[in-house]
Amino acid sequence: DEGPKEGWFESEFILLIAFYSFLALVISVTWEYYQEKPVVDIFIFKNRAFTGAVVLIFTVSFVLSGTGFLIPFLTQTLMGYTAMDAGLISLPGTIVQMIGIQIVGYLADKFEIRKLILFGLISMIFSIWYFSSLNLDAGFY
Repeated sequence: DEGPKEGWFESEFILLIAFYSFLALVISVTWEYYQEKPVVDIFIFKNRAFTGAVVLIFTVSFVLSGTGFLIPFLTQTLMGYTAMDAGLISLPGTIVQMIGIQIVGYLADKFEIRKLILFGLISMIFSIWYFSSLNLDAGFY
């Protein structure tokens, strides 16, 4: 939350926190590597299917949270919308995601999961490409 005020990685505080976070990650992975019964079995990442799924889930989550932040941020800061209006702009996409989760859950038994994931990624690519044409002349609807 303090990134824009502090200048992100120009701030000594944010650099210090980032360094400590990285150091904690390295220590945690090293600790788990040498434990007989680790809490997090890092050797599971040798499985290519699992590693690919983790990378894919991370990427999709990153994109969804990024767009979920950027669109309200754009509308509030540059277009002058209220927080309520920015939320209402995000509402249709949220409803589509909510319904889509139910549909995918139903179709998971009927289709190969990789094909559903591919369809979802292609849909996400087109929706983000569509949003790339968004400018300050766009109306509420």
